[in-house]
Amino acid sequence: MPRTPSAATRWRAVIDDFHQAGLKQTEFCRRRGLSLHTFRKYLYGSQPTTAVTPPAKFLPLTTLAKTSEPGPSDPDPIVLILPRGRRVAVAPGFDAGTLGRLLDVLRDRP
Repeated sequence: MPRTPSAATRWRAVIDDFHQAGLKQTEFCRRRGLSLHTFRKYLYGSQPTTAVTPPAKFLPLTTLAKTSEPGPSDPDPIVLILPRGRRVAVAPGFDAGTLGRLLDVLRDRP
């Protein structure tokens, strides 16, 4: 007789599906008929004994070496390389408020 997967195993699969779906948390849960509150408990690991993904306090940062000297019209951007291959390049003079909103969106999409 096959064993049924544990709750942690099932939630791990749900969280993996969420990462692949590219949806906001609310939309993903609505489509799956999931409780947003329960989903977030597993997503952010607030249930220590069955947590799937621990909450990230810091994102890894990789700096790139300069390949050429920038000219006056070619300022050097700051490039953030995020998990799952996402990159954010911020040029000098980029609006700080817009950057904050962008980071908020990325925070909701692990």
